[in-house]
Amino acid sequence: MSVQPSRADVFDKSERPARSTVSNYEVFNKVRSKRDSKINYMQSELSLRAQDVNRAIKMGRRAVELDPDDIDARLALGEALYQKVKSTKTKTPETFNECVKTWLLIQRNVVGEEKGLTYKGLGIPFINKFYEDEDHSMLARERLTALCGRSPKMWETNKKFLDKVLQPETSVSGVIVKGNPTGATNNETK
Repeated sequence: MSVQPSRADVFDKSERPARSTVSNYEVFNKVRSKRDSKINYMQSELSLRAQDVNRAIKMGRRAVELDPDDIDARLALGEALYQKVKSTKTKTPETFNECVKTWLLIQRNVVGEEKGLTYKGLGIPFINKFYEDEDHSMLARERLTALCGRSPKMWETNKKFLDKVLQPETSVSGVIVKGNPTGATNNETK
């Protein structure tokens, strides 16, 4: 008669795996490769629903970096940037400009399956309406109107529209010089 060891005898306390909480982000990263654009834009949408806007932007940027032609990744990034611009009191020009550019790419079908129907944002009038994804383009038009006060006109190129609506990214730098402004030393001025 053999005695079966109990489960507690098989593992002593030092060999037991530690239990820890697992977040949704870790589950996504364990299941598939981190180099997958779809997983990253889904993480961006999940982060946005959890109101973690900075993480949503990070995941959206990573998704766009992995697949620049994926319109869903651009949409996730654009929505995260829009929520950040809308929620912050002091709008940074960099975030605002990136948001406007992202939504313009979506509205003008520069990325995605319908790309190539326009040149610099201009195309044969109404021909791109046959092939556009209404859900994406209508949302992009709404976001651009909310951000800039208007969406681009039909005859307006992307560059002209961006020149009119983007905020200037100014930065000031300088060096503080200690001493007399005329260049004379203290001994010479006495």
